[in-house]
Amino acid sequence: MAVDSLYTLLDGIRELMITAQTANMREICRLTWFQFLMDYPLGERRLTNAMTFIVQNASGYVFESGRTSALEIMSVIVNRFADEVLLPNAAEPFFLGLVLVIAKGDSSKCREMAAHLLPKLIWSAETASSVLVIDSELSEKVARAASNKQQKMHELRRAVLQCYGIIIEPLGDRFAKRVPALLAVVDSALSVSLKTWKQAEAQLNAGQQAAAGDLEKIAANLHSGSNPHDKELAYWETAYMALNTFGKYVSASLQRAMGEADGSRI
Repeated sequence: MAVDSLYTLLDGIRELMITAQTANMREICRLTWFQFLMDYPLGERRLTNAMTFIVQNASGYVFESGRTSALEIMSVIVNRFADEVLLPNAAEPFFLGLVLVIAKGDSSKCREMAAHLLPKLIWSAETASSVLVIDSELSEKVARAASNKQQKMHELRRAVLQCYGIIIEPLGDRFAKRVPALLAVVDSALSVSLKTWKQAEAQLNAGQQAAAGDLEKIAANLHSGSNPHDKELAYWETAYMALNTFGKYVSASLQRAMGEADGSRI
């Protein structure tokens, strides 16, 4: 009974590290809960529940202060348990949670924190197959959906491109194994964008002859649901993101090649 009461108490502290109204209280609760995590076994079920709780609040808690507190404890766990058993268990939910924050978060601070943590997570968990499986399967799913215009697939494609853009430079040579998946996602994004652009252009030419030659101006003056160019605009943004991400990969590859060439001449 005493042990159960202790775990119940720590569950309350875990809750307060998200919901407490003062930054000082949230920090104290984070430190207390993390110290308990280091000193006492949680068991697989409790550990899974704890990681799920953190991830859900990192992306879904109503106040930014609680979301940043969840991201703070995620960062501590990634940095502290890089070579231990906890990180493989946390890697999958953490990876998906960070992707969600980056792709759909409405707080720039939270997005920046997630973008900073994602490369660390993947770097630290290279020996844990879960992260490698997740990002490769995510990319393959997007690549297979090249002709799928559903909004969920559109958001997923953009999320993958954003994440690859973030991790290309920090991972360095370790990114090489992800290049085929990156190219597949870039090709998917550009193919869908081009196809949708042509469809929107055809509709505009058929219905608005006077404006058919000025798609950029039409796009700039769109409002939701009133024009066939609406669906194209989102894909235009995805195409830009695809080209930008590919540009980062090319730039990073050239820099590494130049560095290796300079090193060989020394």
